[in-house]
Amino acid sequence: MAEEIELDHPVEVGVLDDDHGDLELIERELIRLKIFDYYVRAESPEFLKRMNENTKLVAIDYRLSNETAEDVLIKIREKNPGVKVILMSGQLPQDRSSRDSVLRNFINSDGGIVGYVEKSGMEYIKEIGSLILRELNKARQVAVEELIKKHRIERLEKIAESLAEKYNLT
Repeated sequence: MAEEIELDHPVEVGVLDDDHGDLELIERELIRLKIFDYYVRAESPEFLKRMNENTKLVAIDYRLSNETAEDVLIKIREKNPGVKVILMSGQLPQDRSSRDSVLRNFINSDGGIVGYVEKSGMEYIKEIGSLILRELNKARQVAVEELIKKHRIERLEKIAESLAEKYNLT
């Protein structure tokens, strides 16, 4: 019978958007996708306060009430340098070259950007959900691999201790 092993901690997702309607729609999509280790906030101070090392992915609206995602991302990186980021916006410049320039600057300043979703129509909610699910599954895979490695090391240490005792090598 296989030993049952659980992750040491949840792999969490944080969503920051100052539009309460969008937050509610995204939260419904996360629940529909059976993603339960998440939190949503409308203000960055509360978001940053809630964030911890278990947060492996964040989805951030580019334009917030009092700051931009770039401002918040600096603070996020101070707390959790390895977190992956999905950028959302309905307010980037409409012409493609200006929008691409903003995104390129943002992405170049931070290698942890894993996706961009333009907030238009209702399809963007499913797109955000799909991106979150894809990246969350990647983060869970990494966590599982780390846990497997940890358990292998612990088993090897027990074997080494047992052999040391058996052959008086202590």
